Amino acid sequence: MKDAALEAYRELAPKPGDQEIAALIAKGESNQLEFKSSARWDYKQGKQNKVLEDIVVKTVAAFLNTDGGNLLIGVDDYRNVIGLANDYKLFGKKDSRDAYENFLTGLLLKNLGKDTSAL
Repeated sequence: MKDAALEAYRELAPKPGDQEIAALIAKGESNQLEFKSSARWDYKQGKQNKVLEDIVVKTVAAFLNTDGGNLLIGVDDYRNVIGLANDYKLFGKKDSRDAYENFLTGLLLKNLGKDTSAL
């Protein structure tokens, strides 16, 4: 039990190189910083929800249409880092991080276009 808790902590805790992200989280949400628990997994319903993908796209579009910003996925509204494990599980692959990055890239390309996605 102790080992499982320690492993979960290591997986979710910010890494030494993530001090900039930890500083963003500490600031809290603003016009230029948004937290989303997930891009695919609905924590309230306990299942995948495609609507969350649209919310991510709309958030990025809003940042592109204003002064820019940062979207942190895997952080809840209370500034808790909850990670991406539930999103990763939906891919069913060993290297879910790569699959997740490809998913987000494809989602933004499809919805915002090739020219905009580079921004």
